[in-house]
Amino acid sequence: MEILNFDEKIIANYIETIRPPVEVRKKVDLGYSYNEKEVVLFEIRPQWNDSAKVNHYPFVKTKYINAHKHWKIFWMSATEKWELYTPNPTVRDLAEFVEVVEDDEMGCFRG
Repeated sequence: MEILNFDEKIIANYIETIRPPVEVRKKVDLGYSYNEKEVVLFEIRPQWNDSAKVNHYPFVKTKYINAHKHWKIFWMSATEKWELYTPNPTVRDLAEFVEVVEDDEMGCFRG
């Protein structure tokens, strides 16, 4: 069993609470990538024209800015470019990041 650090455990627990029911996960699921400087949350779906291929579609990321000791939040726009999340662009920690993603004032993350 892989041991997660405190910050990654926050993200892993959050993803687990928002994942779809088990019977749907082959069609759509949620996942994340994590390192100490960046977290990306993404949707997992089979490719529309080849279900053997599985794609990850990122919808939110946060990057740690060491000089300012905070995390910056970005959302994936329709142009597939990361945009700064303007209602609340920075947070102190990943627990606060999860709160911002869950609240999603602008409907940028999960619609």
